[in-house]
Amino acid sequence: MWDRTTNHWGANDGETAARKALLLRVGMDRGAGGALGPIFDDGTFEYIPIPESEETLNERTYATLVGSHGLPLAKFLPRRLARVHPHVDPDFTSMTYGDALPRKRHQRRPAAQ
Repeated sequence: MWDRTTNHWGANDGETAARKALLLRVGMDRGAGGALGPIFDDGTFEYIPIPESEETLNERTYATLVGSHGLPLAKFLPRRLARVHPHVDPDFTSMTYGDALPRKRHQRRPAAQ
């Protein structure tokens, strides 16, 4: 159960607390970008954002954006994507996700309860 005083999940009477999760399709896949991010032997993975679909002032490309494993994301993608601009959302630094579509807005309420 969520403990509002500590802002952490806590056990309920010594038992494992039930947890809720909301899964969002935010990373590159074969339908959005045409490639899959790697899953490494140790079970970790590299998050690869989808390609930007509109003109952008963002100068980052998959060749210049370094992932969590310390390598440019282009290292894990087909060569044709190296100079493509990634759509960097969600922002894991600030823990934000922007999706103004009404079908996504309704998901916010159940996850917060």
